[in-house]
Amino acid sequence: MKLLTSIPLRRDGTVRAAGPDGQPWVFRVAEGEAEPSCDVDDPDSVAALLATEQFYPANPDDYGAALSMLGQADDADADAEGNGDADDDAGDADDPQGAAALPVEANTPPSPARARKPRAAPAER
Repeated sequence: MKLLTSIPLRRDGTVRAAGPDGQPWVFRVAEGEAEPSCDVDDPDSVAALLATEQFYPANPDDYGAALSMLGQADDADADAEGNGDADDDAGDADDPQGAAALPVEANTPPSPARARKPRAAPAER
């Protein structure tokens, strides 16, 4: 499945993600595309990446398969049919990314501390 990511690119123009087996997947912006993508052919890796909520299918036709990998297909079908509750999605406006979503900064390495300039010795009086 071809996946896209919302993670900002590194300096080298890639986003690297490891699947559950440790296999690295490298996301790059291909010519003519606006977002970094990668063809992930391991179903376990696809499910693990989708679960982070920072990766999503490139093809809208794959959304159903993605939801079923996450075990949410039944929930999506129930929402589509509706159960009469007018406020099912009331909290969505307050939390557009979802409560479980990590901030983008959570996956970035810390910046090294800047070297401090040595203080000048106090002048003698």
